[in-house]
Amino acid sequence: MAIRDIDFFAPSDVEILVRCKQFVEKELQTKYKLLAYLESNGKPTKYTKINIRRMEYALGIIDKYPNIKEML
Repeated sequence: MAIRDIDFFAPSDVEILVRCKQFVEKELQTKYKLLAYLESNGKPTKYTKINIRRMEYALGIIDKYPNIKEML
């Protein structure tokens, strides 16, 4: 992507979208590790699983938005 004068001061919408996608991907990897840790130590995992499903939906990994009421 060519750098324009205005891009130097404010990132374009596409750049912000890419950064958001990268951020959610990194957070999802962290949540997977947290879930494995919680499961191995017998801790509650509902909240973490709900967050994982929401992030997977945001990234297009799953097609249907998770029904949080059913997961609780």
